[in-house]
This record gives sequence, structure tokens and C-alpha cells, in this order.
Amino acid sequence: YSRKDPSYGGIDIYRSSRGVPCIGGVFTTNVDYLFWRGRFCGICFFEEGFSGFEKFRDSVFKEFGEGKKTFTDQEYYLWEGEKTLMALEYNSAGKRILFWMLGVSILRQMEERDKE
Repeated sequence: YSRKDPSYGGIDIYRSSRGVPCIGGVFTTNVDYLFWRGRFCGICFFEEGFSGFEKFRDSVFKEFGEGKKTFTDQEYYLWEGEKTLMALEYNSAGKRILFWMLGVSILRQMEERDKE
């Protein structure tokens, strides 16, 4: 257990800090597993000083297709599927990468709860 994010009434975050193979054979040391009301709702991979962004991005594109590049001046891509919402973001100045996936059905439940 790592921490509780207050979003949507509280998301429990569990972190794996051992080397875990990710998409395209990239190994990561920071993987967060997200749980809302005891149910798995998503995963988040992030790294500081990440030097393999292009390889990782190309592997994600190969696996899921090219995402929507929502900002022309940023390395930010978004996938809005029926079952999964995903985003890939890279900040070249700090070499920070963030890739997350959330289940759409549980995200809808989280947003409904947030309206209450």
C-alpha cells in the first residue's frame, strides 16, 4: 500500500517498485495499481529520467493504434475505447513519462459517485 488519493471519494494506490516488464519489453520500477471501493480500476506507469520514450511510444502505438495527439506542442496521446481510457504523456525537459489505463465502466461509476 502506497497512499490514498482523495479523488472520487478515495482511490487506494498500491505501488510496485521492483522491475516489472511493461509494453515493448520496457522495464519499469514505478507501477501504481489503483483500487476504488476495493475494486481494481486502473494502472499507472511513470518514470523520471526515462530515456526510451520513442521506443515505448512506438510499442504502445503498435499494440493499441495511434492515440489522439491532443496538443500539437506536447507528447501527449489519448485513447478513448469502449472498455479502457488511456493516456501517454512525456515531458522531454525532465524526461518524465506517464502512462495510465482506467476501466471505463468503473470510471463512470466513480464520476456518478462524485456527483452525489
